[in-house]
Amino acid sequence: MFFSNSERTFFDDEVNPALPADAKVISTLDHAVIFAGVAAGKGIDFSGARPALIDLPSPTVEQFREMALSERDRGLSVAALRIAPLQDAVDLDDASEADLAELKKWKQYRVALNRVELQTEFPTNIDWPVLPS
Repeated sequence: MFFSNSERTFFDDEVNPALPADAKVISTLDHAVIFAGVAAGKGIDFSGARPALIDLPSPTVEQFREMALSERDRGLSVAALRIAPLQDAVDLDDASEADLAELKKWKQYRVALNRVELQTEFPTNIDWPVLPS
């Protein structure tokens, strides 16, 4: 196993025989330790002689906001897909009581998603609505 500071990654010479000029050997154990750290939320610093684990900076409030709005929008997309056929059944006077109940739950969920920005700790701490079952 090798690492490259210029490429900021690792190479397995059995998979990638063409290695960058600055590739240096790293033990399988060191490689495993680095990737265990990454799985635990650490970053990799390639600036030294050997790759090292580092703490990643906390997201900014703006990054939290972008992530939260993206999550909200994913939920709204799911809700729209679930609501549309139920609303069609209502519009066509073909909705069962179960359809009406499910439609109400999905609409409540969608309204709650639209209101996440009104929460006092938005965007860093959000009480997300529960997806209807």
